[in-house]
Amino acid sequence: MTRRNAERSQKRTRAREQALQLLFTRDFISDETAPLLFADVMDDIVVEEYAHELYDGVLDRQPAIDSAIESASENWSLSRMALTDRSILRIAVFELMFRPDIPAGVSINEAVELAQRFGGEDDSYRFVNGVLGKVATQLGDAVPDGDGSGAEAEDAGAEEPAEGEEVDR
Repeated sequence: MTRRNAERSQKRTRAREQALQLLFTRDFISDETAPLLFADVMDDIVVEEYAHELYDGVLDRQPAIDSAIESASENWSLSRMALTDRSILRIAVFELMFRPDIPAGVSINEAVELAQRFGGEDDSYRFVNGVLGKVATQLGDAVPDGDGSGAEAEDAGAEEPAEGEEVDR
């Protein structure tokens, strides 16, 4: 990887983190105050251009993105997913569906790394990996074996909670 590509990759990783934080915050607070908060954040820190694209892209296409996530996570409604997982999934699914210039494996690997860093559960990254593997398969994207491959997709995204078990995913 050339130095220029490495710098671009680092910027995109940072942008995904920023978009995650913004989407998480938007989900956490009411929709009416989110634009104000977003404007304040923009004034206080340097937000990567790609973070803007991810944030706006997810909001503009959220119904299609959420539909793809729910379709791939058969036994988990969006409302039962952890806010962090849901935000990470939305970013990655946006990339899978609407950014053909980004390989599916890259989007999935980046999402898995975000889930490892920011997910609240030990298995958050497995859940994210499983759902994204299914989304990629449903979209017809080839995903390489290894991390982010979706190899665990059949298990991680489709686990059904035990009867009476309260799970906050």
